[in-house]
Formats: sequence, structure tokens, C-alpha cells
Amino acid sequence: MKQRPLIVMLFGLVLGEVFVQTMEKSWVWVVFIGILAIGIIGYFVKMELEYKRLWFLLLFFVGLGAVRILMIPTHSVLNQWADKQEQVTIQGYLSEIVTKEEGVTLYIKAQKITTREKTVKTHVTIVVYGLSECQAKLGDTYEVKGKLTSLKAPSNPGEFNQERYLRGENVSYICFGTGGRKLEDTTFYIKEQLQNIRGKISSVYRKDLPKKKAGILCAMVLGEKRYLEEEMKLLYQQNQIAHVLAISGLHMGIVGMGLFRLRRKQGASYLEAFVQAGVVILGYGILTGLSDSTLRAMLMLVVFMLGEYLGRSYDLLSAMALSAMILLLQNPNRIYSSGVLLSYGAIVSIGLYQELKKSRKEKEKEEKNWFGKLKDSFFVVLWIQLFTLPILIQSFHMISPYSIFLNLIIVPLLSILFPLALLGGILGCVFGGVGKVCLQGAGLILDFYELLARVIRKLPFSTVPISHLSMLKIVIYYTVVLIAVVLLYKNKQKIIAYACFVMAALVVLCHIPTDRVVFFDVGQGDGIYIESSDHTNYFIDGGSSQKKQVGKYILRQGVLYYGHNSIDYVFVTHADSDHISGIMELLEEQETTNFYIKNLVLPVTNLEDAAYKELVRTAKDHHTNLIYFESGNTIKGDITFSCLYPYEGLTVTNRNDYSMVLELEMEGLRGLFMGDLPQEGEEWLLKEGALKEYDFVKIGHHGSKYSSGEEFLNQIHAQLGFISVGVGNRYGHPHKETLTRLSKHNMQVYQTSKVGAIEVTTKRKRGKEYGIFLKCFKEK
Repeated sequence: MKQRPLIVMLFGLVLGEVFVQTMEKSWVWVVFIGILAIGIIGYFVKMELEYKRLWFLLLFFVGLGAVRILMIPTHSVLNQWADKQEQVTIQGYLSEIVTKEEGVTLYIKAQKITTREKTVKTHVTIVVYGLSECQAKLGDTYEVKGKLTSLKAPSNPGEFNQERYLRGENVSYICFGTGGRKLEDTTFYIKEQLQNIRGKISSVYRKDLPKKKAGILCAMVLGEKRYLEEEMKLLYQQNQIAHVLAISGLHMGIVGMGLFRLRRKQGASYLEAFVQAGVVILGYGILTGLSDSTLRAMLMLVVFMLGEYLGRSYDLLSAMALSAMILLLQNPNRIYSSGVLLSYGAIVSIGLYQELKKSRKEKEKEEKNWFGKLKDSFFVVLWIQLFTLPILIQSFHMISPYSIFLNLIIVPLLSILFPLALLGGILGCVFGGVGKVCLQGAGLILDFYELLARVIRKLPFSTVPISHLSMLKIVIYYTVVLIAVVLLYKNKQKIIAYACFVMAALVVLCHIPTDRVVFFDVGQGDGIYIESSDHTNYFIDGGSSQKKQVGKYILRQGVLYYGHNSIDYVFVTHADSDHISGIMELLEEQETTNFYIKNLVLPVTNLEDAAYKELVRTAKDHHTNLIYFESGNTIKGDITFSCLYPYEGLTVTNRNDYSMVLELEMEGLRGLFMGDLPQEGEEWLLKEGALKEYDFVKIGHHGSKYSSGEEFLNQIHAQLGFISVGVGNRYGHPHKETLTRLSKHNMQVYQTSKVGAIEVTTKRKRGKEYGIFLKCFKEK
């Protein structure tokens, strides 16, 4: 560390930023003063001068990180407007324009925000959705009218964290625009011209290649992912080769270092080659959108070329630390970006691997033969996987055991694919069809990529689901891994070091299922997930009339979050779209996503209308087993589901009237799921004596006033009631009359619209008594 003070500085900066973000503001200065006091005392402790300097560097950057977080402005007035979703007028300049099929997304550096009563001057970035078009150009002063809203935190397990992502992009608010107009021509002409070049190259790809390949090259070469097909994106993610779709160090190295080396060979001075390559790197970075991984690669490449110019040796870890500090000081919220963490995790792993090689005094001549190079590449990929494993799990909730071998083929070919694609795009712009030859070569490599990925996806255990990791698990993992690295670096206790790696892997890979019930926040609809300790999992309904693609973004991601890539049983209470829309998505995309529903359980009914028949047909077409349920049927395992309703011979004219009612019994917990059953159905259950006493009940029909009658509530004696309902739904659910009845029976009621997803588990307290524990995924 004496030779790498930048790493100490980065560690201090990260420590300070994380510390302030995780502590109450009132405690920050107290603890900071305590750290400063320790630092002053440390000055009088006997230690080498260099270590004293490192100690004070650490303390200084801890303080700098803390101060940087505290310097982030808080906009109390804007926060109030966003919470109330006020109609506002925003004026500022356009920093980014993203055109998609569904409309235009704008990023505005706001200078002034106005409501009917007040105007606030500001410098925040706001992302604007909902506009159909934008006639302005990058840098133009623009005015947008719309509804200002806060960034949305996830309300479900495994759901995409929009708030964290946008804060990482330096965005503070969202606006749903109703209209916009250009106020002044202040175009960023250089950036606009580069974006025009990007558009022309993109057009060449889309003209000369099939849509699937064009979308991959647009993402890989131009950083433009709007043309990337969802199936290909998922295929690359599942095989853990999605990193080739992002602009990274390899791309920047080919562009920047290629030019730098070429100009040096042509006789240019270091300074001339450095300036020319630097300009090209900056231009390419702007052209591709300056993502975090691109900025990291640009900064590290500039450090390398600067070192060549100054005659100084290049240190990968120090360059990494310097680039990370620059990015974090510019935007501290990048610290939680999965893209940033994956990018820097890969660099750290490569740097540590190189250090281990030096410590073991391995010589270059030992790696000149093909086997030595292959072995070295294998261990580099292995180390990258090792250091990014928790990040991959938190981002995708799965790993691909074959990805190490796949990357040994994919990455080397990228050094051929990328130049072919870039050259083909440029030649296509200048000479028309001339670039098509290069693009055909690039297309062949993409075909090979796809073939390998599809073959591997068909292998056993091609994707292994891993449940979400707690912060404690992550800390233990990296602590154990670093202990192993130190042991290997000192060339001591290798067996213990390898045992540490195995132990670290077991910490994150092992998942012990538990009995749990999770009420997902699907908006206006139902989606209830149940996990059993015998590794069996279930869903009761899965649909929404408010949220689009609820199957893709909530149901599937939630199941992956808990460590499963299939659902054993899905109970469909009835065929309303707010109960089946997500299930239909999952059924239709099973082969594409490698995520399967094994059994679909449907209620027996005379009302087999179009929606019911379509659900049955879709299940059969995608090889999902069908089970029909009526009163008296059960499914038993470690937990038991019993069907209480509908009964044999029931004749109905409305879907709700045959809504399946399920009773759940698990160790220490009994629950009742009422679907959308109205009071007439409740009366039949009471008359037949089918109901018992329950610990919790899923309130029928989203809290409609025609469900949960007095006699029904008197019978079930439930302590807890859960209502799955959407914010501002047009039905007025839950109704006041129903909430009053529930309150009268001393039932503690939770609404997904207020607290997000709700996880219910039980734990043994003392003796044989069980306690019920709730976890809500957002605050009331």
C-alpha cells in the first residue's frame, strides 16, 4: 500500500460516502470528529513516516467522502411538489434525447421550475417521459410541461431499482410530459454532429444486417440499446456474456491504443500521438453516450498514454483507483450502480491476479506457448467471476457455471468482431455498400456467438438461480476471499487459501428455503408467492390491470429473487385479466426465458369463456400440466393447499362467482385466500362449515364492499388481513365500509398500495409457540 496511496485514498472516499449514506445525519459529525481524534492521536504513535502519511490520507478522504455526500443539495420545495405530483413547467437545456418506438425520452438540465404559484431556480437533471416527439437538438433551451414526480424505489423483491439507477445517472426527478417546445437555439454542435454520425452508422447496421444482429452491433459498437431485441439481451445475460454489449476497456483500447500505437509507428512524438488519440477517445466516448463503464475505460486509457508520454510505468490498480475517485466525486450515487461495480470489480480482479503472478515470480517465457496463454486466460476469467459473483447475483439472481469457458471463446473473438463492425459501419456511411463485406464477417461471428449461447443454454444447470444476498453474506464473502488472496500473495498456507475460496462460494451459493408467503405489489390485481422449506414453490394468481408486463418485471424477478427459476404450481382463482395477465406472459415466454410453470391449477366451472379457454390453450401449447380444482381437492407437501370453493355442480354467469378459495396450512401458520369471491360465496362457505380460524386472510375482491361480511369475519377470527390493491384505482378499492368492518374485528390490515410487497414468515419463539413476522418492501 505504500506504493499505491491512490488505493488508500479510494478506500477512504468510499468509506466516507457509504458511512454518511447509511447513518443518521445527526450522528455523522459526532463519528467524524471521533475519527479525526483517533487520527490526531495516531500522529503521536510510533510508526514509519510513510505509514503516517497513508493514515492521514485515509482520514482525509474519509472526511472528503462524507463532505461530498453532505454537499448534495436537498430541494425541499421540489420534493414537496414531486410528492404531490404537481403540474409544473420546466425550463433548461437538453443533455440527452432518446428516441424509442413508444415516444421520446428527454434528459433536461433544469434551470427553472414553475408552478402556478411559485418559481424555483435549480440545477437538477430531470428525465421526461411521455412525449411523442421533440423538434429540438442537444443543448437547445427547452420547455416542458407535465407532472413532476419523485424517483420510484422498488416495492417488490427483485424489482428493478429505478431510483438507484437514475440517481446513478445524476437524475433527481421524473416528469411525465404533456407538451414541450424549443425556447432558444443553443445546440451543442460537436455533440450533435457526433450523434448524427452515430445515427448514420446505426442506419447502416439496420440496412445491411438482419434486425437481430443489427441490434447487437448498435449496442456493442454505439452504446445504443434501443434496437437490441429482448430475446438476445436475455440470451446474453443468461450466459453471462452481456458485458460484450457494453462499451468497455477492450473497445476503448482498440480505438484509442490502436491509434496511439499507429501514430507512434508513423514517427509521431509521444505528445502528438497522445493528443490525437485522446481526442479520438473523447469523441468516441461522447458518440457512444459516455456510460460509466466508458468513462472508466477512457480515464484509465488516458492515464496509460500519459504514463507512456512521461516515461512512467503503468499500474493498473492505481489507474483504477484514480478513475474511480473522479467518477465518485462527480456523482457519489454511482457507488450503488451495478454497471460501475461490475466494471471495477473486473479490473480489481485482474489487478490482483497480476500481483499474485508477480509474487510467485512467474516469467513471461512460461506463457509464450499456447497452453500457457490458455491457462492464463482461464484464470483471469475465473478471478473476474470470483470477484464479481455477489454483484452478478444481486443484479440477475442467477449464475451460469459454463460462462467461464464461454468467455474464453467470446472475448478473444471480440477483438476481431469489434473492428470489423466499426469499420463496416464507417465504410457503409462513406461508400455505401462497401462496408457490407466487413459487416457480413461480423455477422458470422455473431451467428457463432448465438449458436454457442443456445447450445449452452440447453445443457443441464445452464442457469443456476441464487437467492438474494444479505449485506452480511456479502461482507463475509469478500472478507474470506481477501484472506485467501493475502495467503496466496505471501505464498503460505495454499490449502487454507483454497479452502477459503470454497467456503466463500458456499456462503453465497447455498440457499435454505423457508416457509414464506409474499403478497406482491402488482397494482390493481393479485400476485401471491408461497415458498416451502421442501423447495416447492407456488403462486396464487398473477396479474394486474395497472402495471404493464407484470409477469416479466415483478413475478419472474420475484421468484428469481428467492432462488428459483421455475414455479411448481400456479393456482388461478378465476380468469379476470387482473389475476392472469402476468401468468399468461410467463406461459408464453417459457422457452425464451428458460423460466417454467410446471403445473397450472384451475377452478372447475361451467363458465369456460374466451379468457378461460385461452389460458388453457396457452398452457397446453407450452407443455404446462393442467390440474382442475374444486372443493375437497388438496395438494400436499411440507405445506398443504386445500380447495374450499367452488363446489361440484356450481352454475354461475360471472367469473367472480366461481373464484377459487384456498386454505393454506404450514408449520405455525394457517391462511385463507379468498380470490374475488363475493358475499354469496362466503355465505355458502359458512353454511357448509368449511371455514376455520385463521392467522391471516387475503381479503376478497381487493377490499370491495361486497366481500368480507360480518358473519364471515366472526368465523375466521383472523389477526392479519392483506389487501392487494393499486394506488388510485378506478374501483375505489378498498371501500371504507369494508375497512370499517375489518377494524371492528380488530384485524390489522396491510395494503400493498401503501406498504408494497408484504412477506409473511413464522419463527418458533419459546417452546412450541410460533410468532408471525412481517417484512414490507416500502414504507407507509
